[in-house]
Amino acid sequence: MWDQVGIVRDAAGLAGALAELEEIGAGIEATGVGGEPLYNPTWQDRLNLGNQVLVARAIATAALARTDSRGAHYRADDPAAGPLDQTTHTVVRLESGRPAVGLCPVAFPLLRPPPAGRIGGAA
Repeated sequence: MWDQVGIVRDAAGLAGALAELEEIGAGIEATGVGGEPLYNPTWQDRLNLGNQVLVARAIATAALARTDSRGAHYRADDPAAGPLDQTTHTVVRLESGRPAVGLCPVAFPLLRPPPAGRIGGAA
């Protein structure tokens, strides 16, 4: 996550991270834990690690879906921010055990951003 999904991201690194996370997740699923789940710290560690991989996959999937740079999401392969008046929220949900991404427009109920090309008063 630090190397490929960190501060500076690109499509190749994000795809590589997702492939690695897929392998890690498969390894976790294939790993058995002895004993009963109740009061079993090893079982809790296995669940926590699985959840960490799931969240990492959600982050990498969302970062791959958003191709422009915005705020703390910086894409080296597309450093320009998209038009502010066309920006979207990135929504990640779990579908059939895998992160799925949707984009929904940002509502500006009180103050609307200027149209693309009109920021700072320049035409």
